[in-house]
Amino acid sequence: MADQFLNLNGARIVAGTIMIPLYGLWAGDVSLAGDQAMPDRVTLTLGNLTMKGAVYRQATFAGTRYVRLVGGMGGWHKTLPRKTYVQLGGLQLSTVLRDAAAEVAEQLNIPSGVDRVIGQRWVREELPGARILRQVYGMNWHVDVAGVTQLAPWPAKTITSPFQVTKQDGGRGIIEVATEDYASWMPGVSFTSTTLTGTYKAGSVSLKFEASGTARLEVMTYG
Repeated sequence: MADQFLNLNGARIVAGTIMIPLYGLWAGDVSLAGDQAMPDRVTLTLGNLTMKGAVYRQATFAGTRYVRLVGGMGGWHKTLPRKTYVQLGGLQLSTVLRDAAAEVAEQLNIPSGVDRVIGQRWVREELPGARILRQVYGMNWHVDVAGVTQLAPWPAKTITSPFQVTKQDGGRGIIEVATEDYASWMPGVSFTSTTLTGTYKAGSVSLKFEASGTARLEVMTYG
């Protein structure tokens, strides 16, 4: 029977951690109640949060299925072959990155104003897709919860839904919160509370699932 609150493709998640960073791919590991094999593309559900990702690897031990997940379609780790571009009128960044995304079957969104000319000739080295993305564009990209690679920072939003601070580690910059609005807590959001001094910004966000059936949300803050 599917767990409507916390599941992977309907299979109950027993325990695990998902880490959503400020830059790059989100990833994590979960263990499932049972040994049902997962397909290549999966959906993780946590309350009102839905995350589209891919299975990087999986295995069963002692009746439990263990699954490693990555955001997107699971293609950015694949190595692309060397390729030479020559465009005398000016080679667009979007041409190079859309080719790479298509070859590894990833969805890519290039916002208006991001595209630019990177020269007339460019040689793509034989590298994993994610390294090519960083080489051509830089670090400021992420894979969102819909599985789409965004050439942009996470949206700068403010948390307005109720939450409770359950722990603060000032030295490590980690704040643990209890909330029913998991979907709002993404990297880049700002938040404050009567139990906190000042306003904090979320760098990375970790979702931790306990064997007891509870879920915790840890925010690594910055700024």
